[in-house]
Amino acid sequence: MEIARTRRQRMRGLRGRDFLAPGEALLIPRCRSVHTFGMRFPITVVFLDGADRVVEVIRMRPRRRACPRLRARHVLECSEGAEIRRGDLLHEIQGRLQDSAEAGRPAGGRVSSWAGREGTS
Repeated sequence: MEIARTRRQRMRGLRGRDFLAPGEALLIPRCRSVHTFGMRFPITVVFLDGADRVVEVIRMRPRRRACPRLRARHVLECSEGAEIRRGDLLHEIQGRLQDSAEAGRPAGGRVSSWAGREGTS
């Protein structure tokens, strides 16, 4: 899982990529809404609360905008078809993403712990 830590990484997001491989995801801390303008593929968008619990999961096609989710504090962008449900915790999702990457199924490579929690609420 990649983490968009800098302003530039947050602004770029997944734009410019041709696809998101199984098991890959982008975590955007301190974010409540996203868009898919400039993207070439659909994604699964996961909204997380301050406790890293899933509050909503939506599927987004390219050239769309998701309205802000007031309860959300972070956003996880995964490949289309990721099996994530409301109430899941981020560490559970990381395990599923890693399993999907190893099996070659769509779900959202790199899985890292999220140590950048400063400034979240």
